[in-house]
Amino acid sequence: MRRRSRFIWTRECEEAFLKLKEYMASPQYCASRSWVLRFVYLRNNKRAISSVLVQEQDQVQKSIYFVSKVLQGPEVRYQALEKATLAMVFSARRLHHYFQSFTVVVMADLPIRKVLQKPNIAGRMVH
Repeated sequence: MRRRSRFIWTRECEEAFLKLKEYMASPQYCASRSWVLRFVYLRNNKRAISSVLVQEQDQVQKSIYFVSKVLQGPEVRYQALEKATLAMVFSARRLHHYFQSFTVVVMADLPIRKVLQKPNIAGRMVH
């Protein structure tokens, strides 16, 4: 929307909003808190890191939350393993209420566990 144009809340807008609100409150959209096992999938590229929190029931996965961060300054020059570790730490901070309340399995295609178990190798990643 452009700044100069005025937005008018019409009856159609109200109906669309109510439909969206009803859809988001429906069981097929909302995640059940009874599902205990949750997964975090980490992805990164040259300029950004992201993760999605997913829960699974009966081999069906539903996304709960998505977080992403644009890399700035020296973060752009991090190696892939450092970016994945940064994505995990960033996700854990943003989604701490999920990480503290539920079992969360982190899915990544890099050996983050090995790095975090050996702090002398990790260097700046553990600080």
